[in-house]
Amino acid sequence: MNLSDLEGSKSSLANIGTCASGILYLSAPVTFTLLTRYPRLRRFCGPVGLALMVVGSILSSFATDVWHLIATQGVICALGSGLLYSPTTLYLDEWFVQRKGLAYGVMLASKSLAGAALPFLMGLCWIDSAFAQPCEHGQWLRTYLASYASTIGLKSQIGTLMIALLNATSVPGSLLIGMLNDRCHVTNVILISTIGSTLAVLIFWGMADQVALLAVFAILFAGGFSTTWSGVLIQMKQEMPALETGLVFGLLAGGRGIGNVISGPLSTILIDSGLVEASKSRPMGYETQYGWLIVFTGITALLGGWGWTWRVCQTLLQ
Repeated sequence: MNLSDLEGSKSSLANIGTCASGILYLSAPVTFTLLTRYPRLRRFCGPVGLALMVVGSILSSFATDVWHLIATQGVICALGSGLLYSPTTLYLDEWFVQRKGLAYGVMLASKSLAGAALPFLMGLCWIDSAFAQPCEHGQWLRTYLASYASTIGLKSQIGTLMIALLNATSVPGSLLIGMLNDRCHVTNVILISTIGSTLAVLIFWGMADQVALLAVFAILFAGGFSTTWSGVLIQMKQEMPALETGLVFGLLAGGRGIGNVISGPLSTILIDSGLVEASKSRPMGYETQYGWLIVFTGITALLGGWGWTWRVCQTLLQ
């Protein structure tokens, strides 16, 4: 299948990744709750999920319109992924006790490792938006990273390289955050990830006008924020031993799914509100159409650390 042969708006290709992530995470509260209450259903989820992913992938090869890809890769494959993701995560939580945070870190690091190799294996820049799974605070972020590189005058291959770098550095980031979850209070771990992501966006992305600054942004932004979920589970289980882990993890994933769905159209609005034409041949981030997007991403990344602030305030008031 050739991208140029597809009918429909090519800009809608970004909706494949957004739709897939949204369905995967929004379905999590339901699937995690059901599989926690009825664990016998877990044995059927794997074969059914795998079958849906295979069928969706095969059908996508016959696509003649963009919406065909959204329906097959964005919906059918996403449903299959959800059926595989939920029981696997529940098994991991039940099997690991002493190093639960590290176990989650390894699982999420493997996803990032695949995302680092995929752009080079596929060799097509448009594949990034469809398949590369974004990490942490900004679901639309990787979709625009390649086009941003072109905006500041860099070669298109640089954008693909930055996506791979963002994924690659997420591997040690996820492992480090996972180990910290086993040893530190989760709000402290969240604060570390929040500071790194906020500085990366507001300073290095906002001022990026060359490859070096964009590379520093990609490295610092990949902090493994989702791995802090294991720390949240550990902390809540310590305070409420009878709490169902599947329900908590499902709600965390559901919240991320809402953000994934909203971030698509919201990012489009923010970019349309930015500068149409930069005043320099090689402008920095704030001087491009991505200016408001950068500011919004930095602010939302900063708000991710509210848990630490809340805990400190509670301590001071006691």
